[in-house]
Amino acid sequence: DFGKFSLHDKQTGEIKITNTGKQRLVIHHIITSCGCIQVEYDKRPITPNDTSILTIRYEAEKSGRFNKLLTIYANAKGAPLKIYVRGEAIY
Repeated sequence: DFGKFSLHDKQTGEIKITNTGKQRLVIHHIITSCGCIQVEYDKRPITPNDTSILTIRYEAEKSGRFNKLLTIYANAKGAPLKIYVRGEAIY
C-alpha cells in the first residue's frame, strides 16, 4: 500500500519473498496490470529458506485511488501468485 502521495511523485516499494518450500523457487515471469507499474527482481532461483526482494515502481497516470495487480508465475504451490498494489495519487 503506497498510501496517499503527490501525483507527480514516483513511488517505490519492496516486497520480500521467502522460499518456505523444499525445492528451489523459480520466478518465471511477472505480469503487471498496466504499464504504470514496473517490477525488478533477481532472476536466480531462490533456495529453500532464502529470501529475495521484488522492487515495485509505480508512476501515476492520473489522480485518484488505484488498485493494480501483479501476477507472479513461478514453480510455487498455488501459482500464479497475485499481489495487489494500491494507493491514492493526489493532484
